[in-house]
Amino acid sequence: DFVKCIEEGLRERQEEVFCKNAQFSYSLHLVNMVQTNMNTKTQRRMRKRPVFQSPIVMGHKLRDLSHSLWPRNPLEMFTGYPDKDNDFPKTWIITNQNFIYEKSLVTPTGSEYAYIYTYFHKTMAESKYVILEVFRIQNYFQWRKYSQKKKFMQSMLRETKDGCLERYLFHGTQSNHIEAIFNQNFDPRVSGKNATAYGKGSYFAKDASYSHGYAPASPEGHHFMFLAKVLVGRTTLGDKSYTRPPPLNEECASSLLYDSCVDKAKDPTIFIIFDNDQFYPYFIIKYQKLHNVVLLD
Repeated sequence: DFVKCIEEGLRERQEEVFCKNAQFSYSLHLVNMVQTNMNTKTQRRMRKRPVFQSPIVMGHKLRDLSHSLWPRNPLEMFTGYPDKDNDFPKTWIITNQNFIYEKSLVTPTGSEYAYIYTYFHKTMAESKYVILEVFRIQNYFQWRKYSQKKKFMQSMLRETKDGCLERYLFHGTQSNHIEAIFNQNFDPRVSGKNATAYGKGSYFAKDASYSHGYAPASPEGHHFMFLAKVLVGRTTLGDKSYTRPPPLNEECASSLLYDSCVDKAKDPTIFIIFDNDQFYPYFIIKYQKLHNVVLLD
């Protein structure tokens, strides 16, 4: 890998490093900035360029960008507050509530897209993956279920801030499962096909890079990942034997249960949910892996 070779040479303050591909071997002089093909003896000048940063990632660092596009609480950006006469967020574009669900394209110029893009690429390098499309999923029945559960959990956790109650988490999936999730939501009952190390439930991850491992490429080379709203509530360490969270008080038979399980007690990165009204498949991200576009000869 030429990039790793060069980075290691610069880190070790080497004047010259040697790299090769399937056809040729190269000498890269890091002081004179000259590349020499060891087979043909052809020499080329090398040039340092800044690391690529997309306009979306750089946007919030520019002085002329309105601060209104970057709210302190990103959950407010997506949830919006429902109208008094409407059960759904103001950002939703509703054409027919008789449909089970509707898909709404999230435009790259909007604040929703900016946050999704930044959150996704936090662990999925822009130089390796490109987002093709993002859609908002508007499943009216599932949204009402989720909203009712959120109200109930809020009443039970009056001293818990929303940031602890609700999170935005990733869930990778196969392309042939997407429509079923649009219609029916995630289903903890079919857990076991992938990971079950922390319990037999639906798994969600803080990092997109983890969920990518469960999002195989389609025949067209596309990957699909959900950014879901998840009510994590009171968490506890999971176990592969769990089919539901353990009780808050193990000595009391009528004790309430924890709301979810996690991979580790401190700063968890994986969350396991056992009840299907505690998550909502809010956004679907379609993306693909970038192929090498710079060739050395």
